[in-house]
Amino acid sequence: MRNFFPLLLLGVTLTHGLPSRKKRFDGNQVLRILPKSSDEILKIVDLGKKYNVDIWKIPKSLNSTLDIHVDAHNLKEFVTELKSLGTNYMTWIEDLQKLIENENSHTSHVKARASASFSLSHYHSSYQISNHLNAVALASRYATVHTAGHSVQGRSIKYLKISSGGSKKAIIIDGGIHAREWISTAVVMYLIDQLAMNPDNNPEITSMLQKFDWYLLPLMNPDGYEYSRTNNRMWRKNRASSHSVTGTCTGVDLNRNFGFHWNPAVGGSRDECEETFAGTKAFSEPEALAAGHLMQSLRGQAIAYLNLHSYGQLWLWPWGYTTSLPSDLADLKHMAGRGAAAIYPSHHAHYTTGGDATDLYPAAGGADDFAKGGAGIKYSYTVELRDNGRHGFVLPASTIIPSGEETLKGIIAFASELYAYERL
Repeated sequence: MRNFFPLLLLGVTLTHGLPSRKKRFDGNQVLRILPKSSDEILKIVDLGKKYNVDIWKIPKSLNSTLDIHVDAHNLKEFVTELKSLGTNYMTWIEDLQKLIENENSHTSHVKARASASFSLSHYHSSYQISNHLNAVALASRYATVHTAGHSVQGRSIKYLKISSGGSKKAIIIDGGIHAREWISTAVVMYLIDQLAMNPDNNPEITSMLQKFDWYLLPLMNPDGYEYSRTNNRMWRKNRASSHSVTGTCTGVDLNRNFGFHWNPAVGGSRDECEETFAGTKAFSEPEALAAGHLMQSLRGQAIAYLNLHSYGQLWLWPWGYTTSLPSDLADLKHMAGRGAAAIYPSHHAHYTTGGDATDLYPAAGGADDFAKGGAGIKYSYTVELRDNGRHGFVLPASTIIPSGEETLKGIIAFASELYAYERL
């Protein structure tokens, strides 16, 4: 039951036109639905297409929930038809705009280590993030800043190499592939601060620098991220210009654009107006190409890759393009289990492990599939960060530090076990 309906869900949202001012979401609600049957799911999908809803969370099975963002103008009619289906639902987020307005207004009560001009407990612009990466490289004896490539609009896609020197295996971590998933970028910035600026105060981090080189890329999709800050908080894709004659739609889903078994028919779309538009060909987008080149440049050295997303609290292994399982599944499960289990003690966030296609949904052209299948990085994963839907993509800034702390604990446990398990 877990594999046939997510493909239908992924292409629901259409993003027509180019807003000339910041889009508001007053009165928009997120509904949480517990489907009773696969037939009911199909009917909800059809209804969603009619009202152009935004599917936030896809049910992994009939025992899990479906989160749907509904525009206020369509809410009454959508709910009426939903009730006519006999569907059980609850209002999960009452007013999305209010959630957005509160997102960056509350800072963490935990003291955030960083420069006065860059607080780790706030969401920052792409410009501020880029400048801070430069500043960290100047201040840290462990870090060097590099440019993997440039976005459609010419923004630099930067990463830090954090190393104590010598020849070691490498771990790559990136975030911000989907524009609206701000917490993924903020958590990578937290990891950078701890690894590059704070190792002497944390023996666990010192040990990690002795065992691995670290490559951290916080913002793969800077154009989309900036657009989500200035125009449309729910924007997902990059900002590639339309390929059609009418030119009505913008953007490519970068996590459908990587060149390993690229196939828009599996969890993606050939329609540029859909959220999961996979592009015109594999690696058509410079952002995906830049990240792919970084992975390829570390072939033979990189042993692990973590692609951070939100939301759902999941640690997932490939493959996304097929429900067939990797030959080294036992190894992947073992390492994911160690990382996910270590997250919980910090702030009691429970993470579940599973497979991209088997436990989430099939989707070809993903970054972790390419990392493993295209760049030969054995331990490649998608990690969905907080939360489980209470705030969805609009996670308050007050949760950045706790999210960073628990993720760091998970990654340290993962890396420590990896070093011992692989006898590096």
